[in-house]
Amino acid sequence: MALAKDKWSLVVAKLIQKTQSKRLKWQRLKLRIEGGSGQVTSAFQTIYKEKGLRIYKLDLGDTGLVWNLANMRNKRISLEIIDAAGQPIWTFPESESVADLLSAIEYQAAGVDEFLDELLAD
Repeated sequence: MALAKDKWSLVVAKLIQKTQSKRLKWQRLKLRIEGGSGQVTSAFQTIYKEKGLRIYKLDLGDTGLVWNLANMRNKRISLEIIDAAGQPIWTFPESESVADLLSAIEYQAAGVDEFLDELLAD
């Protein structure tokens, strides 16, 4: 199973690289998870090699913890392969690299690079 875990980490790292180099564009979407607890606070999707990918952050609400490392214990980030109707076919294993991918996507969607370039050129 260690080999599979390494393979998934490499795949997610490749998605991060393609996102940061702007070779993979993600579109923001509104997403509601039916029948689940929590609220989707950030969601994006893209198509790569004819496969739909969706990533989202689910806020599970207050866990009752007074202190919470990086406020991530009550959040789950999911990366999925989806069909043409947007239904999940398969979910990647949860990992820190999936959270890193979401950060790269949010950075891209917010246009941070462009903003910084404009600010520096001004």
